[in-house]
Amino acid sequence: MRRKVPVSVAIVGVAVFLAGAARGAPPVNQTIGMPDVLTGALEEADCRVCHGSGVPDRHHLLYGQPIPEGSAVPNPDADGDGVPDTIYVCLSCHDENFTVVRDCTVCHSGSNPHHTTPAAAGLDCVSCHGDLVDNPGDGHYVPTYSPSLVTPWRGLNGDGYENAAGVKDLASDGSGTVEPADFTVTQAGPPFYTVTTIGALGTTHTRNEPNQLKFKPAGDNNDVFIGSTHHGGEEYSVVFNTGSPLAASWDAGTQTLSVTLDTTQTALALVTAINDATLGEDVEAVLGYDGEDPIADLLAPEHYEPTGGDPANSRGFGAGSCSYCHDTDGTLDANGDPAGIIWDNHTLHHEVMDSSWGGYPARCNICHDYATVDEQSGPNFNSAIRVCENCHGPDSLHNIQADSNGDGTIVVGGEDAGYGHVGRDAGPGDSDCWGCHGFAVGRAVAPGSGPVIPTVYSSDLKAIDAGIDTAVTLTGSSFTNVAGDTQYTSAVALTAADGSSVTLTPDLMDQGALGVTIPGDTPPGNYNVQAVKGDFASNPAVISIKPEVIITEATGRGTVTINGSGFGGYAAGSGTSVTATVTNRKTKTTMTVEAAVISWSDTTIEAYFGLLSPNEVVVNSVFG
Repeated sequence: MRRKVPVSVAIVGVAVFLAGAARGAPPVNQTIGMPDVLTGALEEADCRVCHGSGVPDRHHLLYGQPIPEGSAVPNPDADGDGVPDTIYVCLSCHDENFTVVRDCTVCHSGSNPHHTTPAAAGLDCVSCHGDLVDNPGDGHYVPTYSPSLVTPWRGLNGDGYENAAGVKDLASDGSGTVEPADFTVTQAGPPFYTVTTIGALGTTHTRNEPNQLKFKPAGDNNDVFIGSTHHGGEEYSVVFNTGSPLAASWDAGTQTLSVTLDTTQTALALVTAINDATLGEDVEAVLGYDGEDPIADLLAPEHYEPTGGDPANSRGFGAGSCSYCHDTDGTLDANGDPAGIIWDNHTLHHEVMDSSWGGYPARCNICHDYATVDEQSGPNFNSAIRVCENCHGPDSLHNIQADSNGDGTIVVGGEDAGYGHVGRDAGPGDSDCWGCHGFAVGRAVAPGSGPVIPTVYSSDLKAIDAGIDTAVTLTGSSFTNVAGDTQYTSAVALTAADGSSVTLTPDLMDQGALGVTIPGDTPPGNYNVQAVKGDFASNPAVISIKPEVIITEATGRGTVTINGSGFGGYAAGSGTSVTATVTNRKTKTTMTVEAAVISWSDTTIEAYFGLLSPNEVVVNSVFG
């Protein structure tokens, strides 16, 4: 921008989510919210899907702003005084040579840079994910009644365990007898999945899960799973013998569970005997049931494990849990790790834990109910679905849906199955309700359904100029939807860094695109832009509004003082500078010289030209 003022001064102004292809679950269609990937494995190109153009302006607008506590600043002590800086300066991010580093992973390193932020540490999940999730303790509805046989289960159900390395399936001919043998659960062989966590005393250990034995005794058709209470990496043995009566004992010295099987015992009796013997130890037995077996009601919830409803998914897991859809496709590489980019629910949630959220128990306790913080007795990792609902309540779950057929309209109860939670309910294998609950609901609209939660993929403009009304187009999902006889539409919330927000009315909208005009009088800064429908808000896209450069006054000759606004920040060697044209009185020739910057702020610059008298002064700002 050039603007002449007295003394002939002129100034020169020197997101997004993945939308996956349609496919059957698992893995679930990646059309809503964050993709089910491990952020620690991403490269710069992956980051650019969300963080494309506009990143430099977004960072430059931080100049002079307070550094929030806990922020990951590349150079936290830019002035070298031994005290962490409290405001952003150029050298907070740049080195002294002002080498431009564009690879996000150089500065934003770690297994999950998103979950090391102060917001994440404070369990403010909604600030990034929108209302697709809930914040723990925010007062959202969580059922208080005991889970029933049709309440979604928290884990993996069904015969898919038989395909998992580390699970030994003990065959039974129905007589209740097995050949006497020692079965040792170890970490040998390719794991079903691997989780690396920080354990006691800061040690790192890799744990293969699930380390379980599966057995079907005589007396009924229920499976019994024998495994660790908190998924630890310990080695233990299980010894089966035949005899009478049914009995179980635990040898803490050798970490051995001995079980004597008779010809009449039931699965329920076997589970009870084992858990009586291993009370307080790291081994337990749980009962497998098909969702319709009343004997499960005789046990505490942590002592039974459903096998899920039919039909099973492609991995062999039955309906009635999140993992019926939210799972990998089962393909493993040579190391036994999932070969695709989409990971299973268990691994994704453990990556959230792998951050700087305080101590080991504090991280685990976000999802798991610790009975104690003692490492030996360990936490209770068998917490029920109600803990999951602290972040995934029924009201948010029942308002997640994408457009299944690309017709530009989302109809709750009128979509194809597999594109959300409330699109279809046409019975086993053709119902979103069936996948979660293991049964057909038989109603057009799930309880609490209505304004489907919108998702923003990207904005066509990441940075705009202040002072000009600018039309912006958001692309995404679920900006509009129909539930029953009601059509729901979105407004747009524009929220500044200080939390102040204005609501804008869209210029145009369908379910996948939304146009809105950002007013020209909006102050410069970084803004979260969200689609808001009813009480639900989308994830934010970020739009940076660059300041308009305004010169109000320029005075002086050798030392020139320039007043105005929008000058941005300055650092020697950064490319920001003040230059001027000067004329030789004898030769009448004109040349360009650079001034020594005495001081520079967003509103005032003092530049020294020595004995020279500038004709026209040019300020090269950080914004162009």
